[in-house]
Amino acid sequence: MATRAVTGIGGYTAAMPREGGCLAMRRIWWPEPLYEARPYGALTVGLLAGAVALARALAVGYWEDFDTLAFVAGCAVMIYGAVVLQMRYDYRRRSRWKRQKDRRS
Repeated sequence: MATRAVTGIGGYTAAMPREGGCLAMRRIWWPEPLYEARPYGALTVGLLAGAVALARALAVGYWEDFDTLAFVAGCAVMIYGAVVLQMRYDYRRRSRWKRQKDRRS
């Protein structure tokens, strides 16, 4: 792929592909098994963080800053995993339905 030099802010020169776009904006390629496991991993890590924070708070008898932060972060990671799973499910359901509809026509 041919590249060209582009001068950006402050005279910084970066190599950009001729097709346009920014190298920093490209998505990271994930192998298929890791791509499929990522939301389940997020759910697992979030559940573990929340459970450890809850157990630690119950053992100590009060919520410390670490416990609160770990619990909130665990909930956020679990929400991320659930949203990704739901979006993938909806996309696959719609695209499968569209393929079957096109075949019948």
